[in-house]
Amino acid sequence: MKKRTKQVSGITLIALVITIIILLILAGVSIAMLTGQNGLLTKANAAKGQTQEQSAKEKIQLAIMGSVDEDGKLNVEDFKKEIERLGGTVIDQTEETITVEMDGYEAVIDIKTGKILSFESSKGVRPELDIKQELSTDKTTVTITVTVTNEVDKVDTMVITNLDTGETLAGNVNGKTGTFTTTLNGFYKVEVKATTDGGQKTKIQTIEVQIPVEFSMGYGRVEVVWLDTSDKIIPTPNEPDLMGMTRVKWEGTAEQNPTSNNGWYEYKAKTGKDDNNESYWANAKMTKNGVDSYFVWIPRYAYRITYYANKDSNQITGYCDGKGIREVNGNVKQALPSTAKTVEKDGKSYIVHPAFRDGTANKWKNGEWDSELSGIWVAKYESSKNDATDSSAGSGTNIKIVPNVQSWRNITIGDCYTTAKSYDTGKESHLMKNSEWGAVAYLTQSQYGRNGHEIDINNSSSYITGNGGGSPNASSSGTTYAYNTEQGMKASTTGNIYGIYDLSGGAYERVAGYISNGKSSLSQGSSFANTTANPDGYKTLSSKYATVYPYDNINDGASNNYTVYKNAEYGYGDSILETSRRGGGTFTSWFEEQSYFPNTSYPFFIRGGNYSEAASAGAFYFTNTGFNENGNIFSFRVVLAGA
Repeated sequence: MKKRTKQVSGITLIALVITIIILLILAGVSIAMLTGQNGLLTKANAAKGQTQEQSAKEKIQLAIMGSVDEDGKLNVEDFKKEIERLGGTVIDQTEETITVEMDGYEAVIDIKTGKILSFESSKGVRPELDIKQELSTDKTTVTITVTVTNEVDKVDTMVITNLDTGETLAGNVNGKTGTFTTTLNGFYKVEVKATTDGGQKTKIQTIEVQIPVEFSMGYGRVEVVWLDTSDKIIPTPNEPDLMGMTRVKWEGTAEQNPTSNNGWYEYKAKTGKDDNNESYWANAKMTKNGVDSYFVWIPRYAYRITYYANKDSNQITGYCDGKGIREVNGNVKQALPSTAKTVEKDGKSYIVHPAFRDGTANKWKNGEWDSELSGIWVAKYESSKNDATDSSAGSGTNIKIVPNVQSWRNITIGDCYTTAKSYDTGKESHLMKNSEWGAVAYLTQSQYGRNGHEIDINNSSSYITGNGGGSPNASSSGTTYAYNTEQGMKASTTGNIYGIYDLSGGAYERVAGYISNGKSSLSQGSSFANTTANPDGYKTLSSKYATVYPYDNINDGASNNYTVYKNAEYGYGDSILETSRRGGGTFTSWFEEQSYFPNTSYPFFIRGGNYSEAASAGAFYFTNTGFNENGNIFSFRVVLAGA
């Protein structure tokens, strides 16, 4: 009995130990199943996080769906309202993207397409930067030192890019500090990506580098920002106001008529001087008096100019912006008129172009309109008569604006004005003003046009519209290329078929601008020019259809008049004061083009130059004309300002 009892007791003890071991194993397995990388609790928490993430993403997608227009572009203002309604916040906005926070997550959305470009947790901190600049003892080089001052785990990348050239600076990054050097003035983008407990975060900051150089405005490049009619900076240009016209899209050189704005146009920005990215300005066709004519949309914008000594230099010598025409050290050479309006973006100041502004309060002194314009329609080619061909200027009395025909010439400045104004009064047609010429020239020179490159001359001695000579200084005896050829398109403002032609060469173009000297030489333009002598008249005689410039009533010469103009409440937007070095002289405008201000006998402006002038012709060319000059060499251009 004792033996059996012992045996039973022994078996029970072993069983107990085994049972405990099994329970421990089962407990370990259960804990492992609940926790760990693949545990139930971990998966449950992950699922909860994924649900929160998906919910936040769905809210943002709902806001996008409720804010995209019929062309697939995001309506930014509607999107902001939707985000706020759903409990989110707008963090940042650029020309191309908008960044929002929703329920602990950040998303970057492409404004043009409405697509979510990135989506990540909003936890963690963005790197904060301390940026110092040190000029070398010989004043030729600036050393830029960038230091991340807050707590981050590590700095992943640190990049500095010249915003004017698109070039990236060479540098050395050690830990949280980077050192870079440059020999060029300008604005630079500092971009730092750093890893924190919430993932990778980016900090972008704009700085201006100033190395003392001799001031020069011999050449410049234009930077443009788009504006709505309240002068708020917007990422894409104002939608064209068709005014009853038909959309025109080009497939190669074949004309298409899209039924919606989707794919109709795209004003693409170039990132560097040698960027060949093409921009597609909006084209439209109007049928008037049974004749088709083509126009190009110039949207409302603000601009700033970066000056160089010449077109081959990379060294910045000055600026023209909301602070005036100034040296790189900030010293103002020419103040802006008090009537100018400016906007700010990324540390830069831009001038609202006057061609789109309401100028009734200041008597249209800088070529404004009588309301705030979202844009203007500019004739794609010089005007022609309705029966013009490539071999004849025709004898008709109605306008057509098409390529491959002779331009309308043998017409006085006064008749140019009345003919253009009566073309379509319902669309406020009128003879192009100096300010509007400047608006086209600046957009051409900007990142949305030729990006600093000169357009080719129309060297057609027969005044055929839309032609190009294959280079900016082509001779009239050289080859002439049609508007729809690869070489011919280089004579347009975009370098492709979507641009405006005949701004360089072809016929001299008359514009609605003159000095009010009261001389008999104004008589030919009496349809819009006041011939009454009035030394102070320039302050009150301008209208929305014509700009009247000041003059020197003592010595009415080109240089003296230029000086008076320069010192008056004038001088921006018309590609005269800001783009030429003096009031009278050959090769004194950008690209070494001609600039002569009006004088006693020649009180009217003409623009663009003639087919025979080769290198001195161009979009920044201006000179003067009177009533007794050969009308066979002058043409004109129509602008539409509103329905």
